[in-house]
Amino acid sequence: MTTFTIKEIRFWMGFQIKEGGSKVEGFGEQVPENRGVSAESLLAGVGEEWMRTCRILSWQWMMDEWDHSRLLKWSGGTRLEAFEGKNKDLKKQRQSQTHYAVALDQALGFVLCCREWAENGQLWVQQVSSNPCTRIDVVHLQEQLDLKLQQRQARETGICPVRRELYSQCFDELIRQVTINCAERGLLLLRVRDEIRMTISAYQTLYESSVAFGMRKALQAEEGKADMEKKIADLEVEKKELERQVNEQKAKCEGIEKRENERRQVDDKKHAEEIQFLKRTNQQLKVQLEGIITPKK
Repeated sequence: MTTFTIKEIRFWMGFQIKEGGSKVEGFGEQVPENRGVSAESLLAGVGEEWMRTCRILSWQWMMDEWDHSRLLKWSGGTRLEAFEGKNKDLKKQRQSQTHYAVALDQALGFVLCCREWAENGQLWVQQVSSNPCTRIDVVHLQEQLDLKLQQRQARETGICPVRRELYSQCFDELIRQVTINCAERGLLLLRVRDEIRMTISAYQTLYESSVAFGMRKALQAEEGKADMEKKIADLEVEKKELERQVNEQKAKCEGIEKRENERRQVDDKKHAEEIQFLKRTNQQLKVQLEGIITPKK
């Protein structure tokens, strides 16, 4: 039978197994002594209790892996029933706690709410970690941020939801770290974070409204395009009809001008002949008149 040390189990599974090897703490639940779940039976795979405990351990390991994919640190998960009982115990303990500890607990719960999920018909709850951070943790957070930006291929410029999500997680972790050291400063950073999110949400709403307005205008233009095209076609037909009428009137005008020119030429010729005739007649009459008036010698 393969055996492992308590340190190896803690390293692999992320669980706290007491040195006696008879109690396993996971999700805030402690397996009692009478269940007979020791570190050896846990790893050897014997009995139904081992299967049940392994499911709990595997789920805890999966949640730990999921937490490692996030930048915000969370404490271990707890069943909702155990969490409610734990809160009752905490209420009794808070009577002996200092004002700062109570304010810190309340501030962490106010800044970053706990999360809940269902697994195997049971509700689980997880609170944000209240462990203080060191300078090494901050450096590690920066390294994790750079690594995840590279792994998820976040864009360095422009709008990028991935980059925004990672920086939001990083900012939440910084708020958690600051809140542990100074609750008032953490609450002030919370107001800054909420103001930034509200501003981004306002810009997003404005962008969506402008896009919707543009789409409405485009649809209206598309709907009016058919009417405009029909109107243009009607005007083109009317234009061609008017051009035809203009050409007809021009031809008619040219015909009238031609006939009038011919008639004028005929009238001018006739008038000229009449004038010549009248001149000759006048000359003849003048000669006759002079012959009558002049006395004979």
